[in-house]
Amino acid sequence: MRDPSLHPGWRDYRFRFRVVFLIWLSYVPGMWLVWQFIQELLPVATPFIPVIALAWMGALAVACYHLGTFPCPSCREYYFLNGLTHNPFGRRCRHCGLRKWANPDHEAKPANESRSQP
Repeated sequence: MRDPSLHPGWRDYRFRFRVVFLIWLSYVPGMWLVWQFIQELLPVATPFIPVIALAWMGALAVACYHLGTFPCPSCREYYFLNGLTHNPFGRRCRHCGLRKWANPDHEAKPANESRSQP
């Protein structure tokens, strides 16, 4: 389901968020299915389960990192990161102040950035 009015940058964010959510949500049922499958194939499945669980958690960590380094559609800086501070639930860009889901082509810059510096 593609929203034509949504900016491509926000479509990218939505895709990244859905990947993280899908990996997170599928962990428990997925591990149960893997456990059932391995038990059918091998009588001793214990060594494989921690390896598969760690791989799944690694995939979640990579997906979370990819979501956390989402570039702002307006300024192309990291939307959720600014120096050492990180706010994954932020509603505004940490650099230019663009509101989440706003069209960067029509969003006005904050007043303090519109003044020219001498």
